[in-house]
Amino acid sequence: MSDNKSLAPIRTDNRPLYTQAIDSIRELILSGDYQVGDRLPKESTLAHQLGISRSTLRVAMGYLETCGLISRRPSVGTFVATLIPSNSEGSYISNLDRFETLLQIADRTEMDLDIIFREVEEMTAPSEIASAFGIPEGNPVLRMQIVESIDNKPAAYLDTYLADEVTDIHDLEDYEDDAITFLSSYSESAPSHTRSEIWAVNATENIADKLNLAADKAVLYLQETFHTKAGKCVALSNNYFVSESFHFYIVRRLAP
Repeated sequence: MSDNKSLAPIRTDNRPLYTQAIDSIRELILSGDYQVGDRLPKESTLAHQLGISRSTLRVAMGYLETCGLISRRPSVGTFVATLIPSNSEGSYISNLDRFETLLQIADRTEMDLDIIFREVEEMTAPSEIASAFGIPEGNPVLRMQIVESIDNKPAAYLDTYLADEVTDIHDLEDYEDDAITFLSSYSESAPSHTRSEIWAVNATENIADKLNLAADKAVLYLQETFHTKAGKCVALSNNYFVSESFHFYIVRRLAP
């Protein structure tokens, strides 16, 4: 990185300073002033250039990392991450080494996302769910099914189970967004990490009906278990994505 790549002080409008910092740094990256792999200045330097505190800058950098624009390496520095643009046919991307809900992807990509089907129920745990939660088979669990559309076309079917102890079905019924956003925002059992697996499957009749697809159409299947900092599993989600609408990637670093 050359020394002439600097940022102007912000405080240009009435928005929160961290929001203005996000916009300034993101614009510098997306404009090409920084290339993939470039190391950004130290936090103290960036904060000084922007005229903000380091704590405010850290909030902005955390958001940029969640969005996949930067990668922070402890004791090494902060770097511009590998960027994969959305294609012209409306394929929206997500970096699998950072968890994002579809709402977060929608905010980042400015896509038109709507929930077109939503169902909440209390049921007895089948063996797979009971095993994940470490509870006896038949114990009560909560289930939320959602179909989300992009540009008025069904794009994702999210089938999520929550441990009965983490929330009340009435609170879940009253919530307007997806189960994981609810769990992260309103529960004392907010997850800190996931265990995720992804592969292609042929859509069953139920999945094809939910996503308005032909039966046996290939879809992306992402199964995730959500765990608290203490390691307790509090949710399991079976997610099905129309492959024409989503592209998932992961950045892998070479071993030293």
